[in-house]
Amino acid sequence: MLSIPVAILIVCCASKVGQNDFLIDAIRMGDIALCQSISDLPNADGPVERLVFESEDAEWIGKKLKLSKDEWIIVETSWTDSTKVWRISTNSPKYVTKDGYRVGDKVSKLKQINSSIDYYEEERGFEYKSATLTIGFSIEPEFEDDFYRKVQACNHCPDY
Repeated sequence: MLSIPVAILIVCCASKVGQNDFLIDAIRMGDIALCQSISDLPNADGPVERLVFESEDAEWIGKKLKLSKDEWIIVETSWTDSTKVWRISTNSPKYVTKDGYRVGDKVSKLKQINSSIDYYEEERGFEYKSATLTIGFSIEPEFEDDFYRKVQACNHCPDY
């Protein structure tokens, strides 16, 4: 099965922070909340790597929290505010949305409740939208060319 890295692509802020185990919702992923201070991130099980992101003339920082040998969470700030969490991404199937979606699910599972999946050419690749949550996701690199070709040819028909 193909893994789909999940990324919360929300630019709203929340002031309430609490423990949610492995839940992904509109304001948090587990214990990491949007708009919390990046310096107040919970401890990771492994090493924390400092990241620098660049796009055009902008630059912002982030952290990669190692959960296990192959699993991670990436937390990014914004070019407009490098102190607060603005984007949270993971490749860990431990984290699950309230609708039951997690890394590794197939596109057909996303389509089961008739939510929309939009394709757009950008670093995130695809966007799943329900009434309560928007999740950006991408396809593993070795399957991208085939997936994009099929999506363009038949309006979102492949099931990865």
